[in-house]
Amino acid sequence: MAELVECSDDFRVERAHLAVSVGSGDVEVLSTPSLLAFVESVASRCLSGAVSPGYTTVGTYVELRHKAPAPQGATVRVTVRVENFDGKRARLSFRAECCGRLVGDGVHERVVVNKDDFLRRAGVR
Repeated sequence: MAELVECSDDFRVERAHLAVSVGSGDVEVLSTPSLLAFVESVASRCLSGAVSPGYTTVGTYVELRHKAPAPQGATVRVTVRVENFDGKRARLSFRAECCGRLVGDGVHERVVVNKDDFLRRAGVR
């Protein structure tokens, strides 16, 4: 990937995404695990065109700063930027914004794996 790629997507905060619903707290705002899931969704899609058929990327590292709450019903925009990709490992930065403020930001790393081999090693196939 010679040029830096940026991908974005919008996510509506549903009841299932709230901290009280996922067990990561007792408040009715976007949970940190759900925010991370949004980030990984965008990151995975952003890299999907850069890997060969039969391969995929999996997350290996995340540094996430959850800075502000997002209520149920709100829309969170997640933007991921591919900072470096050598064909095997990707380093990405991300931002999540909602209601005119920064909800979270950080760094995410993913590696390319052969999907069948990966699932076999995991005992799924």
